[in-house]
Amino acid sequence: MTILTFFFLAESHGPTLLRRTARRLHKERPGTYSSPKADTRDVLLRSLSRPMRMLVQSPIVTGLSVYLALIYGYLYLLFTTFSTVFPGQYGFSTGISGLAFLGLGVGISLALGVLSWFSDWMQARLTRKHGESKPEYRLVTLVFGIPLLPIGLFVYGWTAQYKVHWIVPIVFTGFTGAGLIFSFVRPHSYSLNAYRPPTVP
Repeated sequence: MTILTFFFLAESHGPTLLRRTARRLHKERPGTYSSPKADTRDVLLRSLSRPMRMLVQSPIVTGLSVYLALIYGYLYLLFTTFSTVFPGQYGFSTGISGLAFLGLGVGISLALGVLSWFSDWMQARLTRKHGESKPEYRLVTLVFGIPLLPIGLFVYGWTAQYKVHWIVPIVFTGFTGAGLIFSFVRPHSYSLNAYRPPTVP
């Protein structure tokens, strides 16, 4: 994916676009424009300090970060239980125990498809309704995905404990996967929209 981005994604970094524009204008009219020099030390310090400043100084970033940390904890807790629940409770052999992740993968894939359409539709709808586009509109779809997470975790744990047929906990890990994707993607989209630098023509 990284290699493909070099060929198919357009550059959007403001200082880089300014340097390219200055270079192009310098070629057209030599001596008129000069490309701004980037101080490596300043760039490094700014890149390292900016995330911490945002985390400490912005309450919404702090709150979303704590929420995402909790969600990551649930994700890895779920991963660690698969290796004991399905072989121990359902007798899965080592060869097929990896299939227990199938429900999670399907839930994540479906959620990505739904979210990519639903988020853009919701953003356009709220923009038309209120007459302006706001980064907060990206968080609205988070509300629809949050309930999927506890539902999936609860039913997965309950059915595995009582040895309900193995397909039931696997299906409900799909709910958990969908809730995880709704929880992961929207806060990142909000942060990118809320804190992006001004666009350069």
